[in-house]
Amino acid sequence: KTDMIKCAQLEFSFVLALAYTEWCGIYLNVEEWQNNAKHDLEMLEKSKDKLNDYVRDIEKYNTAQLSLFDEDRVTVNWSSPKQVVEVMTDFGVDTYDEREQKHSVGVKIMEKQKNAHAIVKDYLEYSKWAKRANTFGMNWLEFVHNKTGRIHTSFSQIKHTGRMSSGSKRFNAPNIQNLPRDDRYRFCFQSESGNTLVVADYSSQESVVLADRSKEKNLLDFYQKGDGDLHSYVAGLIYNVPYDEIVAAKKAENPTDEQKKYVEYRQNAKAANFAIAYGGNGQTIADNLSLPVEEGERVLNSYMDSFPQLKEYFDECERKILRDGFIIIDNFTGRRFYYPRHPEWESINKKMDQEYWQTYRDLKGQDNGLAQQYKSEVAFYFKTKSDMRKISLNYPIQGTSGSMTKLAVVLFFQWIKKYDLISTVKICNIVHDEVVVECPEHMSEVVSKQLQSAIEYAGSKLLDELTIKASPVITKNWTH
Repeated sequence: KTDMIKCAQLEFSFVLALAYTEWCGIYLNVEEWQNNAKHDLEMLEKSKDKLNDYVRDIEKYNTAQLSLFDEDRVTVNWSSPKQVVEVMTDFGVDTYDEREQKHSVGVKIMEKQKNAHAIVKDYLEYSKWAKRANTFGMNWLEFVHNKTGRIHTSFSQIKHTGRMSSGSKRFNAPNIQNLPRDDRYRFCFQSESGNTLVVADYSSQESVVLADRSKEKNLLDFYQKGDGDLHSYVAGLIYNVPYDEIVAAKKAENPTDEQKKYVEYRQNAKAANFAIAYGGNGQTIADNLSLPVEEGERVLNSYMDSFPQLKEYFDECERKILRDGFIIIDNFTGRRFYYPRHPEWESINKKMDQEYWQTYRDLKGQDNGLAQQYKSEVAFYFKTKSDMRKISLNYPIQGTSGSMTKLAVVLFFQWIKKYDLISTVKICNIVHDEVVVECPEHMSEVVSKQLQSAIEYAGSKLLDELTIKASPVITKNWTH
């Protein structure tokens, strides 16, 4: 009835491929990881000392007695947001989050305050090392299997978008998709003796999917002409600067002031590309780049002016989910996502005629049951409508990308089975647009070509107008 046979077939086939990936696991060089963890703890301690220096001479933050032999007794717990808010306020740093209507020392709020006082930059540095030390520290060694020496994570196969996720507290399995792209961490994941890794990913997967689905002419033209730097291309359109000059500025070893400005333009365009692909807006761009909201809106408007058909596509996505209450994630599988609160939103929407809005205005400022009901309904209406719009833009991009990667893994796993290569060629990890494989060194070229073929063929099945490339890398360590 809903024509989702292909979706079921893909997911059923993927069950075996994903189970095989969990069974294979990925080898971790324990010694390298320990060195990393020690380095992070050292950096965390240094960052803490720098923060302590700011408050050491402030009586309420230091309980040390006046003695040459007393140890430092700074009382601030720099991992306590409540305590840090108090410190920041004392140093004249504005910690109020207008959107959440509360004080916060989250990264997005602090990034905007970097120039308010030197302590802010040092606190951001502390937060970075604290996250790394706590999330990717010695605790990861608990995940190494005592017999295989490998980490065998647990995947959740289907999220709302159709994508998968990694990690499970229940099975004591780590989120191996969430490792920082810092090579220090990935370098620790290696092939075993006599083997090598083959790592392949889609080139600009989500941006290509957005261009293909939206049929936006300027984006299609860019990808159909061949390889290039999308972010530089978009920056050139937004800021009316020649593409070649932005690319040159990005590559310059000693950039001029003008080239530095072009690099900043490219960074703004990059933020816009990612924000828009995920259903973001000017506020999102401003938050991601620590810009004033007005500048975020300006970048967004310039972006939409450069790609006029995107607005038509986005408006159509919103119109469909508001009308139907569901979205078709990708056209190949027919996968759907039904928005659970659409019926409730629709019933309120039907009531909102001219008489309704007049009653709402008349009740404004009153504090009775009817006024509260109208206020609650209106707030729910606009919040839910905004959420549905964001989902209607974001989910198809993520979901199409997810189905593409799943199909690629299924095809590659079928090749493994066909040639009786189970346990010889291992699928070690899948990270959204990337597949990590381990094989004997003498097979690396064959495996690389087969993996590339599976990835690119899957792309051809999920895309209508464009092709998408993969560039496998043969390496001893997980780097790409």
